[in-house]
Amino acid sequence: MMKLSRAIIAFTFLALMISAPSAMAIEVGVGKGEIVKLPRPAAHVFIADPDIADIDVRSPNYIYVYGVKSGETTLHALDVNNNTIMQADIIVSANTAYIGKIIKGLIPTSNVKFESISGGVIVSGEVDTPEDSEKVHQILTSALITTGGKLVDMIKIRG
Repeated sequence: MMKLSRAIIAFTFLALMISAPSAMAIEVGVGKGEIVKLPRPAAHVFIADPDIADIDVRSPNYIYVYGVKSGETTLHALDVNNNTIMQADIIVSANTAYIGKIIKGLIPTSNVKFESISGGVIVSGEVDTPEDSEKVHQILTSALITTGGKLVDMIKIRG
């Protein structure tokens, strides 16, 4: 009797694992892309907000996801029986690494950090002068205009 109960529990667990959709988060930069491998072939793939991210389906097992503007949306993939095989949160953020290089090149003494958030960027750290702070603000504002993101400026002036 004990073996039968264990077998039923194991079978139920295995059945749930096989049929459960994959839940995940995919992070991609604005203007960047990621190849996503599906756990099994999809018949239908769609994205909730194509203004945030878009997809290119080249085969039933692979999807190319690319960032359009800062924000979050959801990707869904269904099999031929309309069962969900993947549901993923798509998080699109500004390319802060590139922006950081530009700022470091223009203001070598700066010590600024960036944190991407849904729909924008938080900038923190220190610069030497109010003019340096204004330069950082202008660079980030300019970069975020093209991505539709907002800026939260938390920079401090040294001294």
